Amino acid sequence: YNKEMGKLRKYIYLVGAYQLVNPFYQYAKFHLCNEHDEKSKGPLNYQRLTETYNSSGKQWAIVTGGSEGIGKCFAKDLSRSGFNILLVSRSIEKLEGAKKEIQDLYPSVEVRVAPIDLASTTDLSDITSQ
Repeated sequence: YNKEMGKLRKYIYLVGAYQLVNPFYQYAKFHLCNEHDEKSKGPLNYQRLTETYNSSGKQWAIVTGGSEGIGKCFAKDLSRSGFNILLVSRSIEKLEGAKKEIQDLYPSVEVRVAPIDLASTTDLSDITSQ
């Protein structure tokens, strides 16, 4: 009985190890192996954004939460596509930092900031004045 439990325990550990390692392997395989294989990739996000939304020239995009995290990354992606950006967030200090970072990367893009708390509906009219 103990010998069979030992084998079962080994199989359980192997399945657990596979479940733990497989996502990292798939991530590395996709990002490292396909790095130079352009045929297997579709258009990059900034190329898709340019073709779909910004083919007619300088458009404006409002990015909420654009001072940090995913919002800032999305603002950079839009800037790379040629969009002018209005960054909206609560913290003016973080907004100014994100604005400088985007302008340093993409000098031809106009970036404006609006320190607005979107949880408060009274501040929403301030966005349109920008």
